[in-house]
Amino acid sequence: LATAYGALGESDKAVETIVRAYERTSSDAAKAALAQEVAAQDDLFPKLLDKFPDDKALRLGQAKYLATKHVAENRFQQAVNVLSGIQSDFPDDLELLNQRASALMKLANWKAAEADYARVIALETDEGRRRDAERSRSEVQLRLGQYKAGASAYFEQMLLAPGDVWLQRN
Repeated sequence: LATAYGALGESDKAVETIVRAYERTSSDAAKAALAQEVAAQDDLFPKLLDKFPDDKALRLGQAKYLATKHVAENRFQQAVNVLSGIQSDFPDDLELLNQRASALMKLANWKAAEADYARVIALETDEGRRRDAERSRSEVQLRLGQYKAGASAYFEQMLLAPGDVWLQRN
């Protein structure tokens, strides 16, 4: 509804609608998801920030939006900067850690990427996503010259998922 109001040039109604939705949202995760959607609307998001200047979930949504945008534009250092800026408030956010690790890999910052992937592996409860992080970490280990650890991790993944498309393309 807020998007429709915005498209019609009724930004005050759009802001009111977003503020109401934000106030009625109970979890930080839902607030961050809403903020991530609103962050794409350059005219509305600053007004939402004015209403909730100290809201960490709002900043989280903005960071996720900006990081995704920077990565899509191949601006990996900017993505790392945005993600690192919010990481201290959300040290266990797996999406942030994964995004930053991936951007760090694009920058060939292997040690930092390895640390982020190690953290993801320690926290991730979904088996498939944890395996993805383990595969990425093994690639980083190989690039760091940690051949025994990296090769061992690759071998383990081949045994766990021999038909995995990821392994076939590498």
